[in-house]
Amino acid sequence: LPDDAEVLVSAGTLVERIPPTDRAILRRADLVGLSHLDVARDTSLGDLTRFLHGGARLLVTQGGHGGLLVTTGDDGPAEVLRYLPTQTERELDPTGAGDTFLAALLAVLVRPSVAGSPGRSLARALRFAAAAGSLAVEDVGLAGVPDRTSVLIRRARERVRRAVVPTLSA
Repeated sequence: LPDDAEVLVSAGTLVERIPPTDRAILRRADLVGLSHLDVARDTSLGDLTRFLHGGARLLVTQGGHGGLLVTTGDDGPAEVLRYLPTQTERELDPTGAGDTFLAALLAVLVRPSVAGSPGRSLARALRFAAAAGSLAVEDVGLAGVPDRTSVLIRRARERVRRAVVPTLSA
């Protein structure tokens, strides 16, 4: 590490949450992701977006509860989208699911065709990323990281499950 590098974690010490602070990388970032577990419970969306430029997006994952995608304006959050999680077959290892989600979201934002259909819909990007995250928990480590085909299959399954609603028999 360079002499002026800031070390946030040291071997043998407990990791502590720190409040959001101004950093050059945050001022430049177009997409920032974090887990709701990364910050204190009383941290507001305004606190989290304060150092982001207008138009930047903040992804706040909430594990099996889905999460939020916040688009910032000049004075804080301008739009907040809540997304639901995609059902998993089984959960073996949740480590890296949020990172997989963030990578899939970024891929679709940069190249919308990754999601398998034309158009630039944030909702479609979030559903694709949620499917990727759901697959990531079904195996251990890198073995859980899905390929595009697996994510598209999971998305198709999810559309069918959400489209079919049980009805009362006549």
